[in-house]
Amino acid sequence: MLTYTEIRSNAREFLRGKWNNPCALIILILALINFGVSCVPYLGSVISILVTGPFFWD
Repeated sequence: MLTYTEIRSNAREFLRGKWNNPCALIILILALINFGVSCVPYLGSVISILVTGPFFWD
């Protein structure tokens, strides 16, 4: 059975150099969701915080 450190190093090796497209896609999707939700009066800002808030609070 692999240890946590071995699993982590295997995952990092597998994903090396493959991060650009998925990260850009996620950022684009979040931007589109925020734009669409911000068009809703009153609830738009609350929903926007609920959708993207966990991504910014580390």
